Amino acid sequence: MSDYSSQIRAIEAQNAQTIQSYFGQLNKSSSSSGLMGSTNILPSTSSSQFGSVIDGLGDYGLIQSGSYGKLVSAYYDKVENSSKEAESTTGVAKARDSAKSLKAAADELVNANYDKVTTTDSDGKTTSDYDKDSLYKLAKDFVESYNDTLDSAVGVDNEAILKRAVTMTTRTSKSSNLLADLGIKVGSDNKLSIDEDAFKAADMSTMKVLFKGNSSYASRVAADASAINNLSNNALSTSSTRAYTANGGYSGVSTSTLYDSLT
Repeated sequence: MSDYSSQIRAIEAQNAQTIQSYFGQLNKSSSSSGLMGSTNILPSTSSSQFGSVIDGLGDYGLIQSGSYGKLVSAYYDKVENSSKEAESTTGVAKARDSAKSLKAAADELVNANYDKVTTTDSDGKTTSDYDKDSLYKLAKDFVESYNDTLDSAVGVDNEAILKRAVTMTTRTSKSSNLLADLGIKVGSDNKLSIDEDAFKAADMSTMKVLFKGNSSYASRVAADASAINNLSNNALSTSSTRAYTANGGYSGVSTSTLYDSLT
């Protein structure tokens, strides 16, 4: 509010000049009226100019009554609240996007091929083995998306989103022993880490239990991610402050609405 006094002084100076200009033109018009016999006492300005003068007189009245002070104060409060809302909106949007990525990564694991793949080399030798390179890449993407979702979800001021994130971490904690068998560890901050060598050396049956099918751990995390995504979208669409849009765009603060609420 440090700019409040300067705002008022600027408005008063502008309107004082407007009033002086108006009465100066009025005097000229009145003198001309006496000489020419005209009955029109309005200044010889365009209607838009005269309207501006009248608006200026109205503004001056608002200053004198103290309404301008209320209006400027309310305006700055509104902008400050809108800024906070914008920060919240940005956080919820991040939670939405990261949850969407997590669901996609979890679905990839659910639908991955956990059977042996037969390959033939250039010498005609045939081998059959699991494609653990591809599976590791999918698991690594899952871990990164999981951590991103956790970071963004705990950073928003939304109880429903936070509760679902807690549900997800609780689910992961219950599966921590099996995850550790795959080289995936749950840290003290609930984030995941993955060891490539340990993962590729792990038993395939453990991977299938955790990741394959609709009843697996990965499938349930996908459901958690989907819920966080939906909750984030709902929070964005029902945001109580409209000075910022769901995409972070600024839509302005209506001073006329503020004034109406103060008078």
